[in-house]
Amino acid sequence: MRLLPVTLVLLGCPSGQPEATPANPAWDLAVTLDELLGRDTGDADTDTDTDPDTDTDTDSGSDTSADSGGDSGSDTGLGVDTGDTSPGNDTGNDTGKDTGKDSGDPADSGDPKDSGTDTAPDSGSADSGDDGGGGVDSGDSGSGGIDTGYPESVDSGRADSGATGSDSAGADSGGADSGGSGSADTSTADTGSGKGSGGSLFETGAVPPDTGVYTPEPCDSGDTGGCHDVVRFVAIGDAGTGDARQERVAEAMEDICSLYGCDFALYLGDNFYGSGVADVSDPLWTSHFETPYAGLGFRFMAVLGNHDYGGFDTARAAAQVAYTSYSSKWYMPARFYTEVADDLTVVGLDTHAMVMDSYADQEAWIPAAIAGLSTTWSVAIGHHPYISNGPHGNAGEFDGRPGEGQTMKDFFDAYICGNVDMYIAGHDHTLQWLEPSCGTEQLVAGGGGAGTYPIVGTEPAYFEASDNGFLWVEINGRSLTGVFYDDTGAELYRQTITK
Repeated sequence: MRLLPVTLVLLGCPSGQPEATPANPAWDLAVTLDELLGRDTGDADTDTDTDPDTDTDTDSGSDTSADSGGDSGSDTGLGVDTGDTSPGNDTGNDTGKDTGKDSGDPADSGDPKDSGTDTAPDSGSADSGDDGGGGVDSGDSGSGGIDTGYPESVDSGRADSGATGSDSAGADSGGADSGGSGSADTSTADTGSGKGSGGSLFETGAVPPDTGVYTPEPCDSGDTGGCHDVVRFVAIGDAGTGDARQERVAEAMEDICSLYGCDFALYLGDNFYGSGVADVSDPLWTSHFETPYAGLGFRFMAVLGNHDYGGFDTARAAAQVAYTSYSSKWYMPARFYTEVADDLTVVGLDTHAMVMDSYADQEAWIPAAIAGLSTTWSVAIGHHPYISNGPHGNAGEFDGRPGEGQTMKDFFDAYICGNVDMYIAGHDHTLQWLEPSCGTEQLVAGGGGAGTYPIVGTEPAYFEASDNGFLWVEINGRSLTGVFYDDTGAELYRQTITK
C-alpha cells in the first residue's frame, strides 16, 4: 500500500481551498486514506496469479528481503482487450492480442546471492491479464507493459495498485492472495476499523488531524459577482471498463469526496467500452456505471465519446440520452446541453459528432448557449481535447494526421475559445493541465479507468502524468482550485486561478 499525505477534517465535508502549490509526497504524517477511512489495507489481488516468482541467484538460504518485482513470466494469454489501450483513432472494440511480457522486474531485489527459488507469496503488483491462459486481457498491461494488439498501442497503465510489501520469511505483507478477482484479505488483521463499521478513525495510533486547516475564505459581499455557494465537483473520462481500474478510481473519488465534498461529477465520454450501450436496459448500465459508482450519491453530468457511438451509431448515442429518465445518478438531457450549478455553468458538447462532420445542429445551438452564460464561471466538457500531449494530440491533427478533427478545431475557435473559462476533455488516457490556449484553460482528465497512455507531445503544460486518476475542482467566488489525484487518492498537482 502506498502512503499518502492527508489532512482530515472531522466535521463532514469541510469546505475551502487547497494550497496553490504542487503536492509534496514526503510529509511527516505517515498515514494512508485506507487507514483513516477504515478500509482493509490488505492487497486484494484482482487476478489469478499462476506465475511463480523464479529468482535464480546463489544464496542457499531462504529469501527474507523485499520482493519489489512483479511476475517474471511472460503474459501469453490471447484475448480481447476491453480497456481500449490504444491511442489510435479507435471507434470500437480493441481486438488485438496482448503478447507483451510482464514488465515487472524479474530480479529479486533481495540478497543477490540467493540461488534458491523464492516460494513466498508474491506481494508485488500482479499482472492484470490471466497468466498462462487464453483469458480476457482487461487492458492493463502491468507496469508499463506494451500492448501489441494495435500498431500504435502504448498501454503504460500501472499494474495493481496494491502495496509491494516486504516478503519476510514467506509472509505476504498484504495478506494472503485468495486467488479470486477482488477477493477480500482474510489472513491479516485489519489495520483500520473497516469501512462503514463505525470504528474509530484513530485506532491505528495516527495523530488526529489539525481541524484548523482547509478553511474556506469568507465570501466577499463587495465582489461584483456577489456571494455564491461554493461548488465542488470531480471530472473523469475514459472510465467505462467495468474492471478493477475503474473501481479503484471510483473508490479514490469516494475517499476524496468524503473528505472535501463533491456536488456532482463531470463524465467526459467513452462511458461504455467497447461500443456503447444498445438501449436503456443494456446490462452495461449496471456493470459499467451503477455498480462502480454506487458509493457516490451525486449526479454524473455526461457527454458522449467515440466508443459510446460504436463508430457513429446514433441509436447508441440516443440510448445514453434516454437513460436520464431511468436513473437518479445519470444525467445527459441531450447530446449537447448547458446546466447551471450555483455560480457555474457547464457546457456539454458532442465532440465526436464534430469530428465526424455532423454538427450542424450544435452549430445552430451554440451561439445562444454562449450568449446566455450569466454565471461567474463556465466550464465546457467534451470527449476530444482541443490540445493534448497524449498520443491523440491536438484537434486538426489528431493521431498525427493533418486535417483530422479540423471541424472540431474550427468549432472551438469560433465559439469556445475565450468564451468559457475552462475546457475539460478525455480521449487521451492521461492527466494534464496545459497552459491556457486560445483564451481558455485546457485540461485532460482521461484517467478514469482505461489503460493509460504516455505523454508524447510538446504543448506547454503545468502538469502532465500517465496515471489513472481524476480531477477535483472547487469554485469559491472568483477563485477556482483544481487538484489532480491518482487512483489511490494521492494528490499529484493543484493550481488555483482567479478572475
